[in-house]
Amino acid sequence: MKISTKEDYDIAMDRVKKLIDKLGDRVPSQSESKELDNLVDAIVVYENEHYSF
Repeated sequence: MKISTKEDYDIAMDRVKKLIDKLGDRVPSQSESKELDNLVDAIVVYENEHYSF
C-alpha cells in the first residue's frame, strides 16, 4: 500500500483507529494483523516523506 495524498493518509489513519476499536482486548486475526501492519507501514512512510519531527 502506498499513501500519496493527505486524503489517503486520513483514510488510512481512520481505518487503523476503527480496527483497533473493533479489536478491543482480543488478539487480532492473521488478516487483521497483516492489514494493520500494512497500514502502519504506509502511514510511517508518508509521515517520513511529508513531516519533520
